[in-house]
Amino acid sequence: MPIFELSKLKSNSVDLFVNTHSLSEMEYHSVNEYIQQITIVTRAYFYHKNYELRRNIGYGHMEIPAASFPINPQIFQLIYRQKAICREQKYWEYL
Repeated sequence: MPIFELSKLKSNSVDLFVNTHSLSEMEYHSVNEYIQQITIVTRAYFYHKNYELRRNIGYGHMEIPAASFPINPQIFQLIYRQKAICREQKYWEYL
């Protein structure tokens, strides 16, 4: 969902927000903006599966490791973290 659409959702209107394979590919300021919006609209759980290593993906851009996302642990308590069950073991799942 584009950030301009995410901001149209009502506060605390989402029970489970899901993101896969995209936050780690963004610039850090974009990740921060998405996390802020996700925090506003989500009342319960935030599941994401993203890259866990810092790597150059071209054009001088480095992927952001999922562990460094600015997620407030007092809002989204980490209850699950594991290597993703898929062909690429570089991805981790968080809930």
